[in-house]
Amino acid sequence: MFEQISFSYEDGRPVEGKGVGRKILDRVKETYNSELKEFSYDGKKTLFTLGSLRSDWFEFNVVLKDDRMRCPNRGKTIKVKMNFALKIPLQATVNALRGQDSDNYQEAIREEVFLVVGDFVLVLEPARVVYHLTEVSSVDVSTTMIVTLGPVMDFLLSNQNVKDLFSLDWVKAKRILKNLRIKASPSNQEYKTIGLSNLPCKDQLFTLKRKGGADCGDPKEVTVYDYFVNRWNIDLCYSSDVPCINVGKPKRPTYIPLELCSLVSLQRYTKALTTLQRSSLVEKSRQKPLERMRVLTDALSRSNYGSEPMLCNRVISINSDFIEVEGHVLQAPRCIVPQRINDQYLTNVLLKINAKLGGLNSILEAEHAPSIPIVSRTPTIVIGMDVSHGSPEQTDIPSIAAVVSSLEWPLISKYRACLRTQFQKVEMIDNLFKKVSNGVDKGIIR
Repeated sequence: MFEQISFSYEDGRPVEGKGVGRKILDRVKETYNSELKEFSYDGKKTLFTLGSLRSDWFEFNVVLKDDRMRCPNRGKTIKVKMNFALKIPLQATVNALRGQDSDNYQEAIREEVFLVVGDFVLVLEPARVVYHLTEVSSVDVSTTMIVTLGPVMDFLLSNQNVKDLFSLDWVKAKRILKNLRIKASPSNQEYKTIGLSNLPCKDQLFTLKRKGGADCGDPKEVTVYDYFVNRWNIDLCYSSDVPCINVGKPKRPTYIPLELCSLVSLQRYTKALTTLQRSSLVEKSRQKPLERMRVLTDALSRSNYGSEPMLCNRVISINSDFIEVEGHVLQAPRCIVPQRINDQYLTNVLLKINAKLGGLNSILEAEHAPSIPIVSRTPTIVIGMDVSHGSPEQTDIPSIAAVVSSLEWPLISKYRACLRTQFQKVEMIDNLFKKVSNGVDKGIIR
């Protein structure tokens, strides 16, 4: 069965937030286990059950606790509504595996599996194309970047490839940290960042509202640094001269010293990548066939589908071995022999062979005689450079740098070309020279 599900607060406002749906449904399962069957949730608005529920419409009230609140035992009441949407015959899944279309084909292949490998997340998802000739559904792998778990300062230093915090670009750091989730010590509470403070920790003021006691009185202005050092007796080593992390709201900021913040695991990095990061992503995501098979096999093994209650109840098993199919061997082409071979035909064939072997089929008229000022008399390399950018609205598309240079002076019409990607909207080419070690240069000009 295919159920449509929605979440809302008591006042009717929809519940929003990444991953909150799974937390709510876990709570529903704990509270109303006797009224529900085993189900599978896609993380959005769809619920799958095996067999029909007792009614086409359900409404549950659950209390979701939030550890980030000052009083975690006081949660929020959330209304969960389920409406019957569609019945998916099990035969639709069988048809999909056989490469046969059906009315419920798209709904039958919506399962996804995630596998974490170092700083990368492999997403295993059923392919959108089913190969009818082999009658099997294929599983493929896509790669994404995730932020490194640990102190925020270590992440910033590594991201900008600098050795100390005084070399950091804080404008760039603010853009990178926005919307990332952090955990603050010593409270161990989790927050979502909205940016950085405008001033260093020792100068950033906020209004402290004092409650009760002998020293109660009007609110006073204190710095973030003094508040954490004097009020909570926390030794801050380097936070005084760097901005604070803002985890509040635009009009009601809440500041936390940088060294007290650590990044939460499994967060997708959606910001633009540097040239080094992009090349590292390409290198680590490039896999040979045997390695690709091993990754898929390990992922399916870790998923442990055999213990899934929904499958066990219906006596369904999944074979983790690859299916062997007969490949198609193409016959070698036969050369097309013209009816009549003449000089023009032979000339065209020789020109193509010459070009394939790196030869030169034509030159500019100016190259026949030394008529180009300076260039014709002095050994010269003619170099051309340009950088092309994406359209203005494409802020995450890297720019493309192109460089060409002439070969075999005094000729100028024979040249070599090189392309590199670089940070978006940057006009200067940043990889003309790139020394790596022992005098070796892997830049464009080498």
